[in-house]
Amino acid sequence: MESEELAAVTGPLSIAAAELDDIFPADKRHESEAILARIKQDYQVNLFSGVHHGFAIRGGLEDEKQQFAK
Repeated sequence: MESEELAAVTGPLSIAAAELDDIFPADKRHESEAILARIKQDYQVNLFSGVHHGFAIRGGLEDEKQQFAK
């Protein structure tokens, strides 16, 4: 989601993010939080540690961290 799209959100937003994510890295996650705070939009961020983007659909259940996140 681009900054302009995020700034146009009109309802509460929930974000599930992976700690290791080339698509939504920490700096973009922090920028997103700042935008949502600036527009005074309710939001929630769940950050799953030790997993890569796509953990919820491609997780390896033999890996404890991926199993927990999934």
